Amino acid sequence: IGVSCGEATREGDDYFGDPVVEAKRLCDRAGGGQILVSQVARVVAGRRTSATFSLLGALELKGIPAPVQALETNWDPLPGPGTETVEIPFPERLAVGPEIGVIGREAEDALLDDAFKRVVAGEGSEVVMISGEPGVGKTTLASQLARRAFAAGASVLLGRCDEDLGIPHGPFVEALRHYVDHAPEDFLRAHVQDFGAELETMVPTLSRRVQDLPPPMSADPATERYLLYRAVVGLLDQASFATPVVLVLDDLQWADAPSLQLLRHLVDRSELHRLLIVGAFRSAEMTTNDSLTETLVVLRRERQVIFLELKGLDESGVMAFVEAAAGHELSQQGMALARALYRETDGNPFFVGEILRHLSETGAIYRTESGRWTASDDLGGFRLPDSLVQLVNARVSRLGAVAKRVLPVAAAIGGEFELKLLSTATDTSDDEILGVLAAATRVSLVEEMSGPPGRFGFAHSLIQHTLYQNLGPTQQARAHRRIAEAMETTRTPDRSSRAGSLAYHWARAAEPDSLPKAASYERQAGDDALSALAPDEAVRHFAQAFDFQSQQAQPDPLAETDILIDLGTAQFQAGIPAFRESFLSAAHRAMNLRATDRLIRAALGNNRGVMSAAGEVDFERVEVLEAALSSLPKADSRERALILATLCAELTYGSFEQRKTLADDARSMARRIGDPGTLVQVLNLVSYPLSLPWLLDERLRDGTEALVLAESFGDPVQLMLSAAFAAHNAMQAGDFHKWNECLEMMRDLSKRISQPTLMYYLALTEAANAVAQGDPQRAERHATELLEIGSDSGQPEAMSIYGFYLYVIRRQQGRSAELLPVIEQVAADNPGIPAYKTSIASIRLHDGDESYAKYLLDSESPGGFASVPKDISWLATLTVYADLAAELEVVEHAESLFRLLAPFAEQIAYPGAVVLDPVSLSLGRLASVLRRYDDAEAYLSEAFELSDRGGMRYVAARTQLAFGKMLVNRRSPGDLDRARVFLENAHAASVSNAYYGVERSSDEAIANLD
Repeated sequence: IGVSCGEATREGDDYFGDPVVEAKRLCDRAGGGQILVSQVARVVAGRRTSATFSLLGALELKGIPAPVQALETNWDPLPGPGTETVEIPFPERLAVGPEIGVIGREAEDALLDDAFKRVVAGEGSEVVMISGEPGVGKTTLASQLARRAFAAGASVLLGRCDEDLGIPHGPFVEALRHYVDHAPEDFLRAHVQDFGAELETMVPTLSRRVQDLPPPMSADPATERYLLYRAVVGLLDQASFATPVVLVLDDLQWADAPSLQLLRHLVDRSELHRLLIVGAFRSAEMTTNDSLTETLVVLRRERQVIFLELKGLDESGVMAFVEAAAGHELSQQGMALARALYRETDGNPFFVGEILRHLSETGAIYRTESGRWTASDDLGGFRLPDSLVQLVNARVSRLGAVAKRVLPVAAAIGGEFELKLLSTATDTSDDEILGVLAAATRVSLVEEMSGPPGRFGFAHSLIQHTLYQNLGPTQQARAHRRIAEAMETTRTPDRSSRAGSLAYHWARAAEPDSLPKAASYERQAGDDALSALAPDEAVRHFAQAFDFQSQQAQPDPLAETDILIDLGTAQFQAGIPAFRESFLSAAHRAMNLRATDRLIRAALGNNRGVMSAAGEVDFERVEVLEAALSSLPKADSRERALILATLCAELTYGSFEQRKTLADDARSMARRIGDPGTLVQVLNLVSYPLSLPWLLDERLRDGTEALVLAESFGDPVQLMLSAAFAAHNAMQAGDFHKWNECLEMMRDLSKRISQPTLMYYLALTEAANAVAQGDPQRAERHATELLEIGSDSGQPEAMSIYGFYLYVIRRQQGRSAELLPVIEQVAADNPGIPAYKTSIASIRLHDGDESYAKYLLDSESPGGFASVPKDISWLATLTVYADLAAELEVVEHAESLFRLLAPFAEQIAYPGAVVLDPVSLSLGRLASVLRRYDDAEAYLSEAFELSDRGGMRYVAARTQLAFGKMLVNRRSPGDLDRARVFLENAHAASVSNAYYGVERSSDEAIANLD
C-alpha cells in the first residue's frame, strides 16, 4: 500500500507507540502483508521480527519523483480486534416493529439504506438526523433501518434521552454499556491498552469485564473530558473496524449538553469510517433545548450529515396504513373510515394506529369469520375521539380502578420505572402491580424493559404525558413526594446515582420541608455530573441547588457559599464566563463569614492559569487573593504558595516590584514544600509576569525545570503550559532548536487530546511560528483558528490577539494601512498595552503621516521611556519605538532607546503572542541613525545571522534592506557596491515572498543608487 514509517505514525491520530507496529496495523487493515517502501523495510529488518522479506528492486511510486528501493514483507496479522467476528445482541427496544411494517416512507427508507451502504463500503462515517412531530414515526423508521443493518451483520447500539431525569451523557452511557457488556474480553483489553481506563467514567461495568484496570489519567477536568471523548471515539473506531456500527440516538430534544458535545465530537472524527449515527428529535421542541439548536447549526455545516424531516402521511398513505392493518383491500366503508382518520389526525401514524386500536377495543370495528374487518353499524354516526387523551383514558378505564390509580403515579416517575419503586410509592402489592402492568402491556400502554427484571416503560412518551396530566397539581405534588420517599428507601438495581431523580421529585413535592432535600440532592447531582465530566449538567444542578437553598425560610449562608463555589467550578469547566461572578460572590460571602477554607477555594478557582485578561488588572480578583493571603498562616503550605503565584499572575500588568517579590516567595515556598505538582503550577503561573528581558536567564532555568517535572507526572494541561512558556523563553533567547522541540511536544499533546485550551495554546504558538518564519498566509490560517478556538472556549484576549496578528501579517505583506481602524479599536479596548499605540504610529508613519509617531516619541522621551510599563510587552514596545526613531532619524530618541536596548542585543522581541524583531535589528538601525556605523554593521550582521539560523525570511529581508541603507549612508570604499547587493537581495526575497512593503522600499533605495 506504499505507506512509509513516518506517514504511518503521522496519520495514525491516536497512535504514539512503535512505528513499525503501527505500520503493520495499517497494513493488516488492508488485508495482511503488503509492500512497504524502503524506509519501513529497513527499520523492520533492523529489528527482531517475524517478518520475512524479498527484494523487489526499484519501484516507481505515485507522488515520489524517483524510483524507490522496496522490499516485499510478509507477516502474520497482528492479534487483537478485527481477527474475529463480534456479535453484539440487538437492543430489545428496537426489536419490535409495527405489525404492519412502515407505510408511506419508501423514499426516507431508501435514503437511510443508501447511507448505510456507503458506510459499509468504507466511504466514511455518516449522520442522519430525523425530525418531526411526536408520533410521526421517527423511532419506527430508525428501528426498521437498525433491524435491516443487524441482519446484514452490523452492530447496533441504542441510546435514548430521558425527559427531566437524564444522567450526563445518558444516551452514550446506555449505548456503550450495551457494547461493553457483550464485546469479547480481548477487544476490551485492547481498548484499555490503547486508551487506558478513561471509559470507566462513562461505563462503570468496564471494570467488571476487564480486571486490574489502570487508574485514569489525572488531569484538569477539561482535559479528562477530552480523554474520555478520545476513549469513546477509540471504542467506536474499534467496534466499526470489526463490523459496521449503527448508533441510534433517540429523543435528542431531551439530550443533555454533554451528550450533544460528544455527538459533535464524533462527527468531527475522520477516523470513524464505518459508523452510521441516526439521531431522532422532535422539531417542535427544539426551542426548549438551546444546546440542541446550537448542535444542529454546527451539524448542518458538515457534509456527511443528512437532515430528514418527517411529515404526516397524506390521504393515500393513511389509506395504505389502514389497508395494511386490515390485511385486505378496503371496502367503501373502510375507505370512508380512512378518510375520516386522515382528517382527524393529519396523517400522524401513531394517532391513526391508536384510534384503530380504540375502535377495535370498543367493538366499533371487528373481524368477521371470513377474516375481514367490518363496522358494527354505519360509521357515519360514530364520533371519533377528539384527542389522544380520550384514547388513553378510555383504555386505562377498561383496565380497572387499580390501573387508574397506579399508572398516573408511574407516569410521574418517568418514561421508565421500576416495579418495586412503583409498588412502594403507591402502597400496592407487587402482585397487584404486576397484574396491572401485564394488562397494560397487552393493550400496548407499557412494555417490559430489557436488563434486570422488574423494569418497565411506557410504549410512547405521549402516553406517559397523557397519564401524568390526568393528575391535578395537588395530586402531582403528592405523587412526587411519595416517589421521592420511596426512592430513599428502595435500592437501585444498577450503580448509577439517583441524586438527580430525587432532586427532581423533591422539588416538585411543593412543601416547605421538601426544599432542603431538593437542594441537597441537586448538589449531589452536580457533584455526580462533575465526576462524569459533564460540567454543563453540573451548572444546571448547582444553579438549581442555590435557588432551592435561598428560597428556604432560614437559608444556611455557609451552604450557599459552598454551592456558589461548586457553581463557579462547573461554569469554569464548561467555559461559561459567569464563573468569575460566582467565585467573587462566594469569596465575599466567605470573607464576611470568616470562612478561610472557602475563601481559599474561591480565590484559587477564579483563575485560568495566566492573568485574567491582557493589558489590565482585575482588581476585584486581586482584592480577593490579597484577603486570602492575609487569612492564611505564614507557614509554608501548598495553598499559600499557589495564592502567591496566582496573585503574581493577576498582577502581570501591575507593579513589577510586587510581582517579583510574589514570584520569589512562591517559588521558594513551592520548592521547600517538595511537591512537584505545586511547583509546576507555581512556575507556570509566574512565567508571564516575569517576562522581562533582564530576567530571561532565570526564566530559562525555571522553564526547563517545569517542563521536566510536568513530563514526569503527565498532567497534559500543565505540560502544555510548560511547553508553551518554555517555547516563549526559547524564542526570546534565539534558541530555535528548543523552540521547535517544544512546538513538536505541543503538537503531539493536542493531537492526542483535542481539548480547547490545549488547541488554543498550540494555535497561538503555530501562528507565532508562521510569523517568525515570514509566512503570512500560514500565519493567517493559524490566527483564524486561534480566534475560533479562543472565542468558543471563552479566552478573553482572543479577539485582540487576532487583531494584532492581522496587523503583523499585513505589515509583512505591506498592507498594514488596511487595518488601521481595527488596530485603533484594539488599542482603545486595551489601553494598558502601549504596543498597540506604537503600532498605530507605525502604520500612519508608513502612510506618510509623521505627526503621531513624533508625538509618542516626544511624550516618552523626557523620562527616558521610563513610563513604558515593565511587563511582558516592554521589550516589544521599545523595539517599535526604535523603529519609529530610526524611520524619523531622531538622534536624541535614538540615543535613549539604544542605551535601553543594548543589554538585550541577543534577544528577540516576543510579547507572548506575536514574534516581532530581533533586538539586534533595532540596535543596528538606531546605530545607523547615530552614525555609529561599525556598531550598526555588527548588530545588523548579528540580526542577519539570527534570522538565517531561525529561518526568519521576513526579518532577513528587512535586515538586508537596513544593511543596504546603512552602507549607502556610510559610503566607505566599496560600500555602495555592497549596498547594491544587499538591496537587490532584499528585493528578490520580497518579490518571492510577497513582502510588498520591503519590495517598495528596496526598489526606492536601488533607484536612488542609480
